[in-house]
Amino acid sequence: MLNPVGAMQTLTLPARRLLVADEDWAAELLVAAYTAAPAAAAWPGGAAHSRAWLRLLLRYALHAGSVYAGPADRSVAVWLPAEAAALSWASLLRRGQLALPLHLGWSACRQLMHWQQQQDERRHRALPMPHHQLLALGVRPGQQGQGAGRSLLRASVAAVGGRFLPCYAPVYSLRGLSLARQQGFEVASYDEVPTPAGPVPCWGLVRSASVI
Repeated sequence: MLNPVGAMQTLTLPARRLLVADEDWAAELLVAAYTAAPAAAAWPGGAAHSRAWLRLLLRYALHAGSVYAGPADRSVAVWLPAEAAALSWASLLRRGQLALPLHLGWSACRQLMHWQQQQDERRHRALPMPHHQLLALGVRPGQQGQGAGRSLLRASVAAVGGRFLPCYAPVYSLRGLSLARQQGFEVASYDEVPTPAGPVPCWGLVRSASVI
């Protein structure tokens, strides 16, 4: 039904693609969302290194992939295409990503890169074909559990072209597993990542190419 003449209607888009200018606030949102998350414990150095690592992943994706925000900027999703998903020193240097080793030191940075390469090996075993990878999905603390993450996941899968290529997502919690399975992801692999606090579960999830 058409609105009456003179009535105002606000269109809220399910996702908007972020630009380099959005890096600072998007990085802070991801850091806040992941600080107490199981994924942060799975990274070498734990939460102590998560801020620098998340900022690097976000900056890399803004140049080599795509980053989306949900309505009112309550959530952020970070995606990479298959050709850019395998992080390496060469790929980072090509995009001027020298901040991480300068900030953390080369030893800590090597540990993070080694850990990421292990994740890439798991990803390739689970999905050895062209695909999109979800690197991170975060919702502002205090606004979690209200559907913001679910709606952005759905919208960003559509935005990256999930109807044409499969998608891969590493998940480190039962809550994240449930959210992803609601959007068509299925478990393709399972590992436990050793950490000083004990093993952290990691599910490798795959969504077949289809309309969402």
